[in-house]
Amino acid sequence: MHFGPYDILRDLPGDRNVWEKVRETLSSLPGLPLGRHDIVPGVMYVNVEEYLSRDPALLRPEIHHRYIDVQTVLSGMELVRCYLPKDLAVDTPYDEERDLGFYKAGAVACQSGILDPGHIAVIPPFEAHASQMWVFEGESLPIKKAVIKIAVNSVMENWV
Repeated sequence: MHFGPYDILRDLPGDRNVWEKVRETLSSLPGLPLGRHDIVPGVMYVNVEEYLSRDPALLRPEIHHRYIDVQTVLSGMELVRCYLPKDLAVDTPYDEERDLGFYKAGAVACQSGILDPGHIAVIPPFEAHASQMWVFEGESLPIKKAVIKIAVNSVMENWV
């Protein structure tokens, strides 16, 4: 996981045009309604959602193979954790069609960060991750979040 202010985009590997499009998308997020929005059909889209942050012990890490996640919080703050898949037990096997698989909750994270407005987590494919976690134990906060999904082959082959 790459974590930090939006400026980290300039240091990421791959096609500079893709990362510039991500930067443009980040600047347009406050005006987007909830739901899915295609940015570049077949290459990049964004989901805008709202929920309450939850107990980290209850959240299952997920994994994708075909998409890079760029996650940001538009309001509130949440904890994001990444895990080494080799250290996890499969809960729901990876589904190629949905580009999604889940591991059992309760594992020890190898990296974590707090997302708040102005910061992003860039999560490459094949890296297990969980978000929507409360920052302060027992304190569920309302979160408005955007997840930009980028087809990995649009950035570079085998970007991990």
